[in-house]
Amino acid sequence: MRIILKVLAAPFVLALTLLVAVLNFAFSFASWVFCALSFLCLIGALFALFTGDRWGIQGLVIAFAVSPFGLPAVADDSGLCVDALNGGPGVYSARFGGEGLDDKGRYTLLLEMLRGQTDRAAHFHTSIVCAFPNGDELVCEGECPGTIAFAPMGEGGFGYDPVFFVPELRKTFGQLTAEEKASVSHRGKALRAFAVALDDYLKGNE
Repeated sequence: MRIILKVLAAPFVLALTLLVAVLNFAFSFASWVFCALSFLCLIGALFALFTGDRWGIQGLVIAFAVSPFGLPAVADDSGLCVDALNGGPGVYSARFGGEGLDDKGRYTLLLEMLRGQTDRAAHFHTSIVCAFPNGDELVCEGECPGTIAFAPMGEGGFGYDPVFFVPELRKTFGQLTAEEKASVSHRGKALRAFAVALDDYLKGNE
């Protein structure tokens, strides 16, 4: 897959916990972000996957994993929050149910846990963290409200997408086109907020 990227103001190292998140991030941000994945970024991502218990912590771990390069680093931290599970799985979304489960196994477990539950409200959350060599940080967040469907629908997306239903579109994330998803998703909202925050930060430090 060819991704066309260009530099904006300063070189950035992009570190994300999952390869598919890299592709999703690049799709939304490709017009003006320089994207580079180093071996050290991947090590940091793997470490972060098993650390941190609140939004942004895992992103900061990944971002600072590349700080020896003396470059700003951007990372994202995303997850599904279900009201009936007291906000879970939240930051543990990627490892919900243990290491032995794949995406289908995780959302199947979620559906089983919500069997008979009338409150199916949920939301996806993303925190995007940018760590600068001078110690400055930018943290931008985005959320997408929805509900948990009673059965998976759609073959698109990844993770919990087939069971996350967006009432305003009357589709699950798994049924949305890439363009539809980018317009309403938690990551899309966080990226747009980050674009504004980054632009303001760079202008203020010219």
